[in-house]
Amino acid sequence: MPYTIMSEKILQEKTLGGEVSAVRLLELNCDSAADLPEPDPSWAAGSACILLDTQDVRFLNSQGVWV
Repeated sequence: MPYTIMSEKILQEKTLGGEVSAVRLLELNCDSAADLPEPDPSWAAGSACILLDTQDVRFLNSQGVWV
């Protein structure tokens, strides 16, 4: 895994078709922008990833895109 989840907070749990799914706000670290993970649908907008090579931070928007 080219990234590390540093912290995770469950914001809410919802039921989809009888299955319980959590919406999670995450803080991640990865080496570079090339290592940004494909967001999981359970990751909340506002989740953050620190790029270690540049010390930039990318945030997950409501469309599921790192910006």
